[in-house]
Amino acid sequence: AAHSEQALAAMAEELHGRVTKAMRCPHANHVLQKLIALAQPETMQFVVDELLARDGVVAQATRHRYGCRIVQQLLKRCPAWQVEGLAEGLLAGAGSFACHPFGNYVIQHFAHRCTEEQRHRLVLVLERGVGVIGKSSSGCSVVNAAFVHAAADDKALLARAILNEGGFVRTLATTRQGSSVVINVLRALKGKELDLAHSLLAPSAETWRASRYGRLVAECLDTSA
Repeated sequence: AAHSEQALAAMAEELHGRVTKAMRCPHANHVLQKLIALAQPETMQFVVDELLARDGVVAQATRHRYGCRIVQQLLKRCPAWQVEGLAEGLLAGAGSFACHPFGNYVIQHFAHRCTEEQRHRLVLVLERGVGVIGKSSSGCSVVNAAFVHAAADDKALLARAILNEGGFVRTLATTRQGSSVVINVLRALKGKELDLAHSLLAPSAETWRASRYGRLVAECLDTSA
C-alpha cells in the first residue's frame, strides 16, 4: 500500500495536539485531510477529541476555509457514533452555518451523512428559520440538500414552512438556488397544499418564462398542475 499503517500512525503522531492549528494552515490541513482519508477511523479519534476539547472549536472549524474540509472528511469517514459530538455542535449552530460561505458546505454534507434522527432535527432547525436562511444562496443550497435527503414527512414539513412565509416563495423562483427550492416544495406537497402552492405561484408563471431560472419553476408548475 502507498501508505502503510505505520506511516499513517507516524503522521498521526506528528499531528497530536496540533489539530486546531493544522486545520487553519494552508499546508498542514492537506496532511490532516490525507490522514483522515486514508487511516482507520480509530486512528482519527484524536482529531475528533481535539475538535471537541474546547467550546467553540467545532463552530470555528465549520466556518473556516480549510477547517470546513476537515469536518466534512470526518463526517464522511467516521461512523455516526464517533462523530456524535461533532453532529451536536453542527446542529446547535446549523441555522447560522447554513448561511455561511464555508459552513453551508459542511451542513450540506451533514444532511447527507447524518443519522435519520439527526436529519429530522436539522429539518426542524431549517423549518424554524427558513425565512432568514432562504434569503441567501448558501442557505438555499442547504435547504435543497435537506429536500434531497430527508424523509417524505420532513420534506412536506419544510415545504409548508416555506409556503407559510407568504410571498417569500415567489421571490425564490427566479434565483439559481431558490428556483430549486421552489421546485422541491412543489414535489413535496400533495392535494390541497399543492393547490395552495399553485395559487401562490401561478399568477407569476408567465413572467417567469423569460427568466433563466424562473422558467424551470413555470415548467414544473405546468407538469404538477
